[in-house]
Amino acid sequence: MPPKQTRRNYRGRAIDVSYDVRRCIHASECVRGLPQSFNRQHVPWIEPDNSKPADVAEVAMRCPSGALRFERKDAGLPEPIPRTNTITLVQDGPLYVRGEVKIISPQGQVQHHDTRLSLCRCGNSNNKPFCDNSHIASAFKSGKSKVGGRGEVGMGDALQITPIENGPYQLLGNVEVIDAEQRVVFRGKMIRLCRCGGSNEMPFCDNSHLHNGFEAKSW
Repeated sequence: MPPKQTRRNYRGRAIDVSYDVRRCIHASECVRGLPQSFNRQHVPWIEPDNSKPADVAEVAMRCPSGALRFERKDAGLPEPIPRTNTITLVQDGPLYVRGEVKIISPQGQVQHHDTRLSLCRCGNSNNKPFCDNSHIASAFKSGKSKVGGRGEVGMGDALQITPIENGPYQLLGNVEVIDAEQRVVFRGKMIRLCRCGGSNEMPFCDNSHLHNGFEAKSW
């Protein structure tokens, strides 16, 4: 079944902002970028009308996890769908996914459709497949990323990600994987990425999940 909705709405005159506490990884892009509208010391902590709608939208789009979203009620444009799908490997941290992204169940059902996601790869999140910062407490080390294939990719196609039960992420669709050193470590249309935290071929799956006792539902 789809996850329980935990998103709250903060309404303004020209723009509404929504926030999902379970998706938040406290990257702090919002509070640093626009503290007059995103202030943890105030109640409510999000006040869209304290800033220009364009500024609120721009800062919301910096949120790497997709915890923040917005809806323009003026003539402003909605969030654009990136032309290319990218996965950025955070050193010793999660996968930052951007593009037109669909999380798919093994039965082929769309569980989530978004443009920004932060996915767990340490294997310890209590909110799988999303990151919840468990990599910090578990002292997860991703090591230096291996380099895989570099084929041709197109633009405009959705990236489908299936979290396999007790196994890796299976990706289908055009995608470019970039490591913390800004190297392209994979470019292509089909790949499996580790989500158990134990692969010796990070970020790629090497079937370590079969031997280290990793357990995680597909959703």
